[in-house]
Parts: sequence; structure tokens; C-alpha cells
Amino acid sequence: MKKLLFIGLIMITALACQENKKSSTSENDAENEISTSESNDVVQSEQQRKEKASREETEANTKKTIADWNGQFIKVDAENNVCECNCIELNFQGPATLCIDQNAGIDIQVKFSKDNDVVNIHYLNGSGNIEEKNPIPWADFDKNNIIATITRNGSQLNLDWKGFTIDQKLATDYAILGKKNLEGTYKRK
Repeated sequence: MKKLLFIGLIMITALACQENKKSSTSENDAENEISTSESNDVVQSEQQRKEKASREETEANTKKTIADWNGQFIKVDAENNVCECNCIELNFQGPATLCIDQNAGIDIQVKFSKDNDVVNIHYLNGSGNIEEKNPIPWADFDKNNIIATITRNGSQLNLDWKGFTIDQKLATDYAILGKKNLEGTYKRK
């Protein structure tokens, strides 16, 4: 009888332990689900915070970049840091004058426009001649066409001369005018 009682107790204990193990596993699973859910929420929240910070930083940099475009810039290789015909004044509020050749007195009136990270230079008008016998056909050049672009490279600007156009075609006889004197790298003065 003692043996039967002893075996019965062992079976009851084993069953109780097995039930306890199942309920413990269920509780652990529930805790893990809650913990995983909370972890996912934390990770998701952290991702959202990072995305928001990145968005805000991009917006701030865009505003800063756009604001930084205005001002006077001098060609990096300008002698004695003298402007004369080596500077550009970026002003998005109205027309600006760019010096093409100081000795010949050749200047152009332009306007600047922004297109993302590029500043477009549009031709408005010009004055001066290379030689009296062969005047520059300022009136024939297409108005408001992009004649050059400016891009930012760190704290410097790079001006890439495209050229004047007549009837939407490059005026090759006058392409060298801006390329020779305006194209290059500029720094803030």
C-alpha cells in the first residue's frame, strides 16, 4: 500500500509540474509577446524620431543653403583679390551685371534663378564690343535663356558657361566671351 501511495504521489507531482511548466511557458510567451511588442514600439518610435530629425535637418540645410547663395563671390584665381572683372554678385531679387571683358567694356545684364541645388543665369541684355568693325549682336541673342549655371562645391561656387543662343542655337562665334572670363571657381568675398 505504501508503494501505491508513493507512486500516486509521484504521478500527482509529475502532473502538477507538467501543468506548472505549461502555465509558466504560456506566461513567458505572453510576457515575450508584450516585451516584443514594446520593443517594436520603441524601435518604431526611435525610427520615427530619426526620420523626423533627418527631415528637419534637411529642411534647415535647404534654408541655409538657399540663404547662403546670396552675396558677392570672387574668382579663386583673381590677382590680388581685386574684383574688377573677377566677381559675381548673386542677387535673386532683380537683374545683375556681369563683367565679361573689362578692357573692351563688355558687360551683360542677367537674372539668377534657383533650381534645387543649381543657380541658372539667364541673359537679359548686353553692351560693349570686341571691335568696332564687328559689333556683338546683343539684340539677336535669345532673352531669358540659360547662358550659365552655378553649382556649389563645399564653400565654393563653380560657374559653368553654356553660351549665348540665337534662335535656340548656340552662337558659336561668341561662345568664348563668357567661357574665357566668367567660367571657373568662386569663393565668398
